[in-house]
Amino acid sequence: MEYRVLSRGEIDLMYRIDRSEVVEEIYYNQDGTLDLKQEFCDMPGFAPGELDKLVRRIYALYDEGGTVLGAFEGNTIAGIAALEVKFRGSDRDTMNLLALFVSKPYRRQGIGRWLVEGIAQKAWDMGATKLYISATPSRNTVQFYMGIGAQLASEIDPELFELEPLDIHLELDIRAPW
Repeated sequence: MEYRVLSRGEIDLMYRIDRSEVVEEIYYNQDGTLDLKQEFCDMPGFAPGELDKLVRRIYALYDEGGTVLGAFEGNTIAGIAALEVKFRGSDRDTMNLLALFVSKPYRRQGIGRWLVEGIAQKAWDMGATKLYISATPSRNTVQFYMGIGAQLASEIDPELFELEPLDIHLELDIRAPW
């Protein structure tokens, strides 16, 4: 697996990511407590228009100095992660992990963790101490982030919450090794 920073011209590789997943359990944030509920959803991929909107956001963050990392097996993109460079939070010490996607055939191989570590290092180098994560509420996604040390966000970002009110809003402290 090769991991590297993507060029602007490679951002469209996002269209090759297989986001499909069968979801059987969903988390809900109930007044600061995660509540896991049985809910079945066969997600064939992105909702209509959602991927185009996300790719436009990634182009915009790239043009503003953000970072886009990719994981490749040969010429095949296996995963992608994107970091916004806008500081958030009352202490202005948090950066947003805008996107993290690992293609279905490559999940559970450490690729997501490597991409988050790479993004965390970039954020740390720019002065951040935390990553803000709007996580899809599926059990697999939330448990992945919790497994690498994320916890419920101590401060909800209103702009990001408005974009994804059903997501589980997390933060990852990047000051200590994890």
